[in-house]
Amino acid sequence: MTDAPVEPKAAASVMLLRTGTDGLEILYLRRNPVLAFQGDHWVFPGGRIDPGDKAADVPADELAAARRAAVREAREEAGIAVPLSSLVYAIHWTTPTISPIRFATSFFVARAPTDDVTVDGGEIHAFEWLRPTDALARH
Repeated sequence: MTDAPVEPKAAASVMLLRTGTDGLEILYLRRNPVLAFQGDHWVFPGGRIDPGDKAADVPADELAAARRAAVREAREEAGIAVPLSSLVYAIHWTTPTISPIRFATSFFVARAPTDDVTVDGGEIHAFEWLRPTDALARH
C-alpha cells in the first residue's frame, strides 16, 4: 500500500524588486539552517496563509488571502511594508507529491518600497539583493 501524498498548505510569496547600480535586483532571504522546510536556503519573503489573512469574503477569495499573506510575510521576514495594491500575480506552484512538507504557493512580484531590510535573526538570518543572472549563477 502506498501512502497518500501530503496535502499541500496554502502559501504566498513575493519577489521584491529594486533598481540596483547594475540593473534589476531581487531580494533574497536566507532561512535559518535549523528550520524543517528549506532550512539554510535563499528564498523570497513568504509563508503559509494564516486564518487572519482570510477576510470574510463570500465566496472565499483565495487569491486575495494570498495577497494579504504575501504583504504580511514581507513585513515579518524583511521589515518591508509592501502596499497590497502593488502586488502583481506571477505564478502558482505546488511542491512535488514526494515532498514530506508541501505548499501550494501563489507568487507575486512588487517593486520594493524601500531598500531598507530588517531580518529577525530567528527565522531569517540574512538578506541579499541580487541580479537574476547572479542568483542563477550561484545556484
